[in-house]
Amino acid sequence: MTNATRREHRLIVMARRRSLVPVDQPLVMITQMPRSGGTLLARLFDGHPACHVFARELRSIFISDSKATGGAEKAWAALDDPSLDRILKVGHTQGMQRLHGDRSAYPLLIPPVVLKELFFELYRERKPATGRAVLDVYMTAYFNAWLDNANLRPAEDKRWIVGFSPHTVARPRKCARFGELYPDGRVISIIRDPWSWFASAQRWSRRWTERDAAIEAWAEAVRAARDWHARAPERVRIVGFDRLVGAPEATMRELAGWLGVEPRPELLRPTINGVPAAANSSFPAPGQAVSTDPVQRRRAELGDEDAAAIDAAVGELYAEVEALGRQ
Repeated sequence: MTNATRREHRLIVMARRRSLVPVDQPLVMITQMPRSGGTLLARLFDGHPACHVFARELRSIFISDSKATGGAEKAWAALDDPSLDRILKVGHTQGMQRLHGDRSAYPLLIPPVVLKELFFELYRERKPATGRAVLDVYMTAYFNAWLDNANLRPAEDKRWIVGFSPHTVARPRKCARFGELYPDGRVISIIRDPWSWFASAQRWSRRWTERDAAIEAWAEAVRAARDWHARAPERVRIVGFDRLVGAPEATMRELAGWLGVEPRPELLRPTINGVPAAANSSFPAPGQAVSTDPVQRRRAELGDEDAAAIDAAVGELYAEVEALGRQ
């Protein structure tokens, strides 16, 4: 790195420091079985001015207090997202492009060196004494280091941080840690019917090609969401996938009311940093809008034997939890 490059890098950090936007709001965590609409829901929140929204999945936020408060180096080692370097080079792309055909690259200018420097400076200044305080430092560094962040301001109107963390709902230790770190946070879990979920999941990953094992994994996540909602109904919301894609305006209006934010038009347009985005689908993408195509494939992609076996295994469970998503 030349002296001129170092100087420009330092000027960027100083400029962000001068206009630093504190990001210490509670977290809305979207969590459920993958291939259930979590990415879509995060992208619907993306443009809302009351929300800071992670464009990618949340990583490593369930940090222990010992790691969080053991110094900046230890905390950074636990929180660092190494994928940001690749995204800076090639942009943010959809996974499994061979399935849906969307090869778009969405720019996310989050220079890892700027993020790290902001984090270390804020950590030294604030001397955070709890895991939540360290996460507030990290969130502030993350969203301010995001140089082309289209939704950083107006800070005075921010109400929530929103992020998608698949699988977490079925991992009790992480769920418990989330509650410790964000006692003021909220959880949204989307429940997708097991027939269309399996049709999508078996195309997406080899780990879900064996039907009975895949459906048991689906059931584990669904039971965990149901039980979490029963323990904390004021903090945990169940959303039916069919309703999200079939009646997005009504669904997003209800979620906005639950979160205490304005039901704005942005909630109906999936975007990545303000740029319209197609679905991250296991099938050819229908375009940059909420689509009911996944609902229509509910059983069309499955043979009678698979459909009947899924009915017998988890039909009653789905009916029970799907009813919670209509409340």
